[in-house]
Amino acid sequence: MTDPFKEKADSALSSLHLSDWEKHRLFTNTMEEQNMKKKMPAVLIIAIALILALGGVTVAEKINLFTSFSNFDERLIEVSYSSVLNDLEPITVETPELGTSVVTITNAHFDGENLILGYSVENRTFAENFTPTEEEISTMRKVENDAVYGFMNASHAQDELSDAYHRAVRLGLSRGVRGVSISTEFLIFDEQKNELSAPLCYEFNNRDAENVTSHVRVHGPNYDPLPEKFRNADSITVEVPIYKTSFALWNDSTGQYVKWNHELLKTLTLTIPRSETVLPATDFHP
Repeated sequence: MTDPFKEKADSALSSLHLSDWEKHRLFTNTMEEQNMKKKMPAVLIIAIALILALGGVTVAEKINLFTSFSNFDERLIEVSYSSVLNDLEPITVETPELGTSVVTITNAHFDGENLILGYSVENRTFAENFTPTEEEISTMRKVENDAVYGFMNASHAQDELSDAYHRAVRLGLSRGVRGVSISTEFLIFDEQKNELSAPLCYEFNNRDAENVTSHVRVHGPNYDPLPEKFRNADSITVEVPIYKTSFALWNDSTGQYVKWNHELLKTLTLTIPRSETVLPATDFHP
């Protein structure tokens, strides 16, 4: 039997940039509301759903950030809505090499044991082929192990540069790449050191679209526990510096050489209230 309400809802939602999962959740939530308030006209319910959805298209995109990584850490689905930072504006930075780049902190969850943050970076990396002079090589650090260094690729062209460099390292050929990247940290105050520090964490990365990367950073007891002072704290304050990171990588018959420089562009201070949802321990071990 055809459900006229579902047909109207599907039609109304078809123009929105929502995933199938989000459409299902929105429709299900609306149906639950309809069942509780049967006297409310279906058209009014659809209107309310559209207001929420249209006013929160950005919210839907933010929700996608946690849900898209839930196959790595299924706990993220439990806080996919409560973690969205509705009122936090994207951070815009300017560099000569990249022009305008945008850092958006989309999600934040803190429950005393876990600190989980989601963010995206638009127009993150510029890279080009590079052949250094002897003087430039002298300013670089020679790699003393077998590690192959790289950079965060944000486009298919950068994939090709990175792959060519990695092949050169494996084959002992001369090849170099250099560029700039927008990078960030999430720092909390360490009382023992009396300074801001970045706890060890594991991070999931994904390239959602051309030159846009998304990230979920997880601090938790199975990797590097948060300091004791936060176990019962009502909130946690995180300082978020945004850097322009200049990099240079070179390989020749004598070995691999690397160089990084960091220039602070902006700093954001973010206070995250304690969540009522305490996430269980996870079996994931990076």
